[in-house]
Amino acid sequence: MDGNGVLKIDNDTYPFIIEENGEGVSSSIGQAEVNGQTYYKGILQGHIKNKKSNDIISIVFYFTGDMKQQVSNVIVGTMGNDVYMSFGDNSFLTKQLNEEIEKKFQEANQ
Repeated sequence: MDGNGVLKIDNDTYPFIIEENGEGVSSSIGQAEVNGQTYYKGILQGHIKNKKSNDIISIVFYFTGDMKQQVSNVIVGTMGNDVYMSFGDNSFLTKQLNEEIEKKFQEANQ
């Protein structure tokens, strides 16, 4: 999967690029059936240009098969030196549901 976009924070814009063949770039998606509902989880990782250098961007998204419930998390940087933003309503992601989705996601990407 390849793509690009711009993250806008206040009046600053930060272009990012996701290229499957790029160094340190990946994408994966998985699905889980829980209580008759299909849930999806996807992860995209790429590079984002900040004011000082290039950094890593991770976009993690969860959504239901009918697209009525969805949430996306954007993480820029690495553990301990990162920015975390969440978009959408994550109230549907209970601990049990998240664990089941994660289990199926790991199985699909092995």
